[in-house]
Amino acid sequence: MAHATPYETTLRDLTVPAGKTVYGFTVKLPYAGFVKKLVVRQVAGPSVGFTVNLYRAKVVETSEGPATSTLHADLARIIPSQTGTAGNSVVLLVPDYGYVYMNSDGGLSPGGERQIYLAISHAAQASVTKWDVAIGIVSIDR
Repeated sequence: MAHATPYETTLRDLTVPAGKTVYGFTVKLPYAGFVKKLVVRQVAGPSVGFTVNLYRAKVVETSEGPATSTLHADLARIIPSQTGTAGNSVVLLVPDYGYVYMNSDGGLSPGGERQIYLAISHAAQASVTKWDVAIGIVSIDR
């Protein structure tokens, strides 16, 4: 019998290296669930407009290395792209079920990878930018 469990994680000072226009971060979460909340806020570096995406497969470079998924980013996307203007946060709050995801890196099973990927995109900067992120989900437990 499946159970639903609320879960939230906060990631502080995520660093996008200088010169990068798209950079991803691994977010440890249950392998499947519904995304109900996403808040992204720039906390350091030159103030920039930005776009945020969540993916169920590693389709972007992260600190752990290059993209490894063969899925096209559009097929791995969990939420619609979220756009933030310089000096403002992205805030996505979903009142109903949320956006379903199931990590596909380790196979679509309860033994699959327990993570999703956050990607921040902005115009290349000569210095690093830093970001705080909060993600809230309802996990699907078996």
